[in-house]
Amino acid sequence: MFYLKLFIIYSILGFLFESFIYKYNNINKHSGVLTGPYTLVYGLGGTLCYFLNNYLSYIKSPLLNIIISYTTFTIICTLMELIIGYLIHFLYKIDGWNYTYKKYHLGKYITLDYAFIWGLMAIILVKILNNYIYNQTLLISNRFTTITLVIIVLDILYTYKKT
Repeated sequence: MFYLKLFIIYSILGFLFESFIYKYNNINKHSGVLTGPYTLVYGLGGTLCYFLNNYLSYIKSPLLNIIISYTTFTIICTLMELIIGYLIHFLYKIDGWNYTYKKYHLGKYITLDYAFIWGLMAIILVKILNNYIYNQTLLISNRFTTITLVIIVLDILYTYKKT
């Protein structure tokens, strides 16, 4: 249940982050393809990085730990973006994002411009804000988690039916 709670936290944080970026850049767009205030690609990427961080913590050299963690998180988050991009296209017949206008794009769904940012964001969340996020996760009730997951599943089905 802990990782489901973490998934919800990262999905909401991702939604807030992306909504802030859109607002700051005067872009009239909703974060993600679903209706609710969560962006699941952030939830998946953040949860995977958090999970992998447990294994990377065995690297005792702080510098080596950061380098390997950053590299791992960058790859994981970029792969998540690629997989989820294709999944959204397959399920909903839309492009949730398209980076073909970027100089360093690799297909529609990933670009090196953002890959490095995803790694940095994961380092901040998993290495710096880890204790705070961990404590917040413990405060979330199992009932709230279950209700939120049901809402997300219903939102996925609603969005699928709508397209």
